[in-house]
Amino acid sequence: MKGLHLLLSLCAMVLLGGCAHSFDEGPLPPKTVENVDFKRYQGKWFELARLPMFFQR
Repeated sequence: MKGLHLLLSLCAMVLLGGCAHSFDEGPLPPKTVENVDFKRYQGKWFELARLPMFFQR
């Protein structure tokens, strides 16, 4: 029984240690590009597939 308590305690410490590390860094800001070629995106766009949402049905 003592071995089971020790095993559960070690598992809990490992799991909590992993969770604590994930909160350490915080969110990173999004990367942006310096220049955007808008002429490349002009023109007619076509829809290849449609997955309607529940409110569109």
